[in-house]
Amino acid sequence: MSDPGKETTSTKQAGIETNRNVRDPVTGGQVTIHDATENPEEIPLGENVLKMEFPPPDLQGQREYLLSLFNTTVSRMTLAFAIVPILAFSISPPALTSRPLFLLIPSLGIPAALSFLWMYRMQTVWAEVTGIVGTARMRLELIPDPPFIKHMLITLVGLPKVSIGITPIHKKLLPNMMDIPFISRFVTQSINAAAKEYVAPKSMMLDIQQLLSGDGVSRDTTHIGVVVVQIHQVSVSKNVKQTARDMNAYMNICLSPMNKTQYSTRIISGTLDPVFEETAVLLVDANAAKIGERVTLQLWDNDRFTADDLVGEVEIDVAELMSKHNQATRKTVSMLQPTSNKESGTIEYTIGFFSKLAPGSTSSATEIPQDILEKDVFKKARKSTLTDLEAAVAVTPPPDDFVSGILGIQLHEIRELGVMKDNMAIQHSGKGSSTKPEGEQEIESDKGLPSSYCTVMVNDEPVYRTRTKPMTATPFFNASTERFVRDWKATHVCVVVRDSRMRENDPVMGMVMFKLSDLFRDGSMATGSWSLQHGIGFGRIHLSFVFRPVQLTMPPSLIGFDTGTVQVKSININLYDKSLQGDVEVRLSTTGGYTKIKKGINEKEESSEDEGSNPDSLVHLPIQTRYHSALVINARNKGLFKRGTIAMGIVWLRDLVDNHHDGVIRAKLWKTDDFDHIKQNYAKPEESAVGNNAEAIGEVEMKVVFKPGIADAHEKDMKEDPKKQKSWEEYTIMKRKGLRRNIGRDGAAVDEADISPNVLANKVEEPSQMKHEATNSSGSLNENVKQWTSQQDSLSAEHRGIKQFKGVRTAEWMADGLKNAMMGLGHRKDRKETMEKEA
Repeated sequence: MSDPGKETTSTKQAGIETNRNVRDPVTGGQVTIHDATENPEEIPLGENVLKMEFPPPDLQGQREYLLSLFNTTVSRMTLAFAIVPILAFSISPPALTSRPLFLLIPSLGIPAALSFLWMYRMQTVWAEVTGIVGTARMRLELIPDPPFIKHMLITLVGLPKVSIGITPIHKKLLPNMMDIPFISRFVTQSINAAAKEYVAPKSMMLDIQQLLSGDGVSRDTTHIGVVVVQIHQVSVSKNVKQTARDMNAYMNICLSPMNKTQYSTRIISGTLDPVFEETAVLLVDANAAKIGERVTLQLWDNDRFTADDLVGEVEIDVAELMSKHNQATRKTVSMLQPTSNKESGTIEYTIGFFSKLAPGSTSSATEIPQDILEKDVFKKARKSTLTDLEAAVAVTPPPDDFVSGILGIQLHEIRELGVMKDNMAIQHSGKGSSTKPEGEQEIESDKGLPSSYCTVMVNDEPVYRTRTKPMTATPFFNASTERFVRDWKATHVCVVVRDSRMRENDPVMGMVMFKLSDLFRDGSMATGSWSLQHGIGFGRIHLSFVFRPVQLTMPPSLIGFDTGTVQVKSININLYDKSLQGDVEVRLSTTGGYTKIKKGINEKEESSEDEGSNPDSLVHLPIQTRYHSALVINARNKGLFKRGTIAMGIVWLRDLVDNHHDGVIRAKLWKTDDFDHIKQNYAKPEESAVGNNAEAIGEVEMKVVFKPGIADAHEKDMKEDPKKQKSWEEYTIMKRKGLRRNIGRDGAAVDEADISPNVLANKVEEPSQMKHEATNSSGSLNENVKQWTSQQDSLSAEHRGIKQFKGVRTAEWMADGLKNAMMGLGHRKDRKETMEKEA
């Protein structure tokens, strides 16, 4: 008799042998299965477990390929998952192949195609994605806390193939529009152009933890620091084909491989050794070092009628700059021609990378001080945030020592957006009632609703514009932008909502304005909903702001506004030759932008009166490109037949400090044969421009103040520039509503003594007193005309008065378009686009 125990054992062993030889469901080959107790081995830490001999098997050498496709990483651990080798999916329903192709259009020609498109006019269509085939690579970053995934990096391996169907809903006889060859080709090219932004080596980084957390509010900036570049001077070799006479040099600063221009200097003509002395700040994100970004300095020769010529360029690796962070290095390197790699000259510059600072820290980018971690407000905020950094940003105000940093702005949505109508509330619900009429429904989308878009202005400079959301009362933008801010204490942000209209100038629906010193009083981030005001519409806009300082300390003169007004309070001339003292007059001009020579400015003694009480005693010169510009003092001969510049002094506006009233500037007057060289090349007030043989014949002493922000002096220049007309309209609305007080100053530091007496009177004046005073005033005819014009402008801004008729608004739109087209014919081509657009 056999032993039952042994029989059972042998049966189990036979079963194991049977189960060891199985077929793989994918390849169909034999797969050998091993027990976990056989040949036990100690797997070293960090070794790839897929290279060990146990299932899943190596599917024809695909294991190494999978490691490059799908790699999840955490600290001291690497995981790889054996999945289908090609990450692709394809959807091909029968409707895609059974629908007959529309082959009639190519045979009948363009007239038939146009008639075919005419049949689709005003038709409701059904658009769907019927198939997508593509290959992508993903990389996941694991974390120990839920949802256990932090970032996901996605990149496409080649362009995907996408098939789209567009068919009318009501007209069953009309075929699929994508069967028309030239339309399908256009749509395919558009999809490929969008998908090309994510094809390797480009990629898209998704914050999965943030997406799954809920609110969608960014509590940190995507950029990790800034690269500061200061261009000092350039020297072009004589073997280059350009000569000094026809050379119009300017510098472009780009970030490769995108090669998008981030900054452009002014144009300096007539020299092979231009001195720029301009500073640019570039934002750098976390992927800059991974994808091998490089800062490219390009020297161009500007031509009026033909394409500009690239003279030479220099490239600096961003990874090398990040390895020596928070310090700047001055270098003089050779430029190379991109086509022949020959040396074309030298460039002298200073460059450095400066990282973000941790909240409350003065030296570390990651370590949060212990005193912040122990605060009760931090512990309370930590319960609703994902990390300690987010909680510290929410409860820690920006530092006073490092005022420069990265400002992130998010535009989420607008609720209850609409256009105000006269007596609307009275018509609906009666006087004094605030409830909705019975049976009235809130309409979210309709033809009569506004097509809104938002424009973000930082320090009176338009920096971002969203796409237009057509005909909806609840537009969802979910758009964000980040900008470098020189001084958060003096910065203001204005978000303007406009209505995109056909054959009309886009009216202002409303706006909201913020001073960062008030917004970040209790923390470095703020989010909330604000009511739209001072426009023809109403609604509530939801915004979020976050500020992260960088470990960068810039001189006080370099943290000011780019737009402002130069106010000359006094000017005195001292000529070394006393015999010329009575025969010389002074005229002022600026070299940057659209300002003209201010005529009739002679010698003035310093006025003891306050600028607010006697503004006519000052000289106001509008500036729109402050860090490109200089104040030019022309000493000219008096008399009708003796006119001509005999000497010139230069004060570069980059050396002035905003709102600094006590500064007295002394500059030398230089006599030379080439005044254009002095006006264009940077030099200190007491020095002559490099490479110019000049003789000092006197000195000029001035009291100059740079007032930041748009002012009334900009009216003529901004109205003549089509790109600045909307900014001027927004300025006039803000000024009319009292939003232009204390621009450029720290809101917490302004007291009653800093406000002029007229402003204080306006704050306490009652409406009844104002009306009585306006009725009994007996001003001059000129003052009455100005008052009437101001009232009409106020009514027109709200589409009241004569602007309530659409025909008048259309006529104004046609006149503005014709005037802008005529003014654009004689302008030099623009090289600088400061506003980023979402679409």
